Amino acid sequence: MTMPEREVMWLRAEEAHRAIAPSCDARMLREHTWHEISWRYNRVWRWVCSVSVLCAISSPAQHLDSTLVGAQRNEEAVRPRSLWVREPGDSVPSAGGRWLLLARRNLLSTQAAARLLLPSVLAQVTNSPEHWGRTTEGLGQRLGRSFVSNASRDLLLSASTAALRQDPRYQRCACSGVGRRLGHALTGVVAFGTGDGRRRFGPGNLVAAAGAGYLDAMLYAENGTISRPHVARRASALLLRSAVTNLTFEFLPELRRAVREVLR
Repeated sequence: MTMPEREVMWLRAEEAHRAIAPSCDARMLREHTWHEISWRYNRVWRWVCSVSVLCAISSPAQHLDSTLVGAQRNEEAVRPRSLWVREPGDSVPSAGGRWLLLARRNLLSTQAAARLLLPSVLAQVTNSPEHWGRTTEGLGQRLGRSFVSNASRDLLLSASTAALRQDPRYQRCACSGVGRRLGHALTGVVAFGTGDGRRRFGPGNLVAAAGAGYLDAMLYAENGTISRPHVARRASALLLRSAVTNLTFEFLPELRRAVREVLR
């Protein structure tokens, strides 16, 4: 290879480097800025959740009762009997009752531990997402992701149902027949109980799934960019989880009787 040919190769290599370097530097800067914003947003989100939960727990029952309509005391509205299922005769939770539901669902119950551990352990076994690995650090990241997803979804669900004066808990079907009960459970994803005992359409689960999916994309996107497919996948998974949860609560009495018969 002659000297002029080598010089031409070096010149081409330098031109290619100058063309690529600015885009690489800009991409690294965007990724660094995004991770910094995500880290700060995560800290703010945890602080807001902690303060909200502490306020809900420390508020006395007399203060919570001030949120009720009317002067008559309503213990069920302040402290709902059931976390997940609306029993016959239950009233719609008040603002204080919703905060207690939110706190107990995510921190102060065995169901909260199950909601946190089961998805995290399943994701750890299946190594999803793969770039976190099956390490202890990966398990910690999955636990944090599960908690943020549950808390954000429940917070949005509670707020959206409160705006429409609906109960965020599942209301069992007062009917018979597997088909009717199955349809009741599936439509329960977009229908909630009201003060008169009926069910009406409510976008609570849709809003909660979309918001939680968007937050998940903000905090845990692989390349640091919010993509619509990521939000759609996460929101669809949360809606599917809501449908499965409704089916479980609808047929839970029969499942318990079947288990008791087997164990006898």
